[in-house]
Amino acid sequence: MAGTFAAWRLGTLQARALPLARELRAHGVRCAIVTVPWDMPAESGVKDTIAGVDLHNTTQAAVATFPLAVYQQMRQIQALDPRAVHVFKPKGYGGLSGQLLARNIPLLVDSDDWEGDGGWNQAGNYSRLQRRLFQWQERRLLRTADAVTAASHLLARRATALRPASPDTVSWVPNGLEPGWARRLSESRASAVGADLGTLRIVLYSRFAEFPDDWLSRYLKTLSNTLPEGALATITIVGDSPESHTGFDNLNIDQMGYVALERIPEILGRAHSAIYPYTDSLISRSKNSVKLLELMAAGCAVIASNTGDVPAVTGETAVLIEGSNPAAFATETVNLWHNPERLRWLSSSAQHRALNQFCLPNVTRLLLAAYRNAGVLPLCSHA
Repeated sequence: MAGTFAAWRLGTLQARALPLARELRAHGVRCAIVTVPWDMPAESGVKDTIAGVDLHNTTQAAVATFPLAVYQQMRQIQALDPRAVHVFKPKGYGGLSGQLLARNIPLLVDSDDWEGDGGWNQAGNYSRLQRRLFQWQERRLLRTADAVTAASHLLARRATALRPASPDTVSWVPNGLEPGWARRLSESRASAVGADLGTLRIVLYSRFAEFPDDWLSRYLKTLSNTLPEGALATITIVGDSPESHTGFDNLNIDQMGYVALERIPEILGRAHSAIYPYTDSLISRSKNSVKLLELMAAGCAVIASNTGDVPAVTGETAVLIEGSNPAAFATETVNLWHNPERLRWLSSSAQHRALNQFCLPNVTRLLLAAYRNAGVLPLCSHA
């Protein structure tokens, strides 16, 4: 597996490649991750083994020396004598290394975001040269790789449209939750939450990149005006919210900022419901969110935008809203509070769906099927 940034900073390697590699190992498939930690120079040259998966960081990591970093990454991959190379993100260092190695080694590409024009090219802080490179890389790698794994249905359709090869060379492989983490999230639901609805407890657990800066303040204002007289709601905000929100007598706002991962189960387990808005864009339509799965596994009754892969993940276990109008989210929040039976059904159904359909072992079976179809694993293997 080839990466294009450090394993511990951005989410693709930490939340997708590494968990899949660990699970593949349980099926007898040996995996290693080779990456260029340009965004975390302290990791340069570090070699580690995590749950049996070898992690190699190149010593060259500076953007100014990117040809040397790509060369190092290629040499380290070649030294492992792999049966195939799976590039996680069709851009940057990993994308360049994979493209050069593809002459002699089967190449698979994993797409978990819309990277080029219309997607992160516009949202990321990239130079014009970088944007042109990423646009070219993404389209070329998705078109020419032996197979593509895609985290969302939109990315799968896009890869299928770009490729001259058969559609069965593109596989939907969503994100999944490791069983131990999913159990911790599920067990965190306090027994009192199901019975005590005197104070509505809401959580917003987000990167705050999927909706405008003023979305939260507009939601809180409408929620404050919609709550029945004498009612009180507590809103816990987890993540880098752009501003503080005060001045509502009937809202208790707990703005936590970034918190340690170990605290997430306890925080989510206290909430009756969770709001999950997406402004409609190529980025949001392309996502397959681990945070959404965590909310479901923790038993939050989710109110979410009906955008992209959200309905494919939640099924009927969430309240889905067309668009991201904060007033509509506030209204549905109060409606759900007035219907405790439905709230509890959504809570338990979401937990069951996340812990079963989107547990990592089930997701890994989809990846194994993609490897067999690409000839990386024998069709008769028991992996």
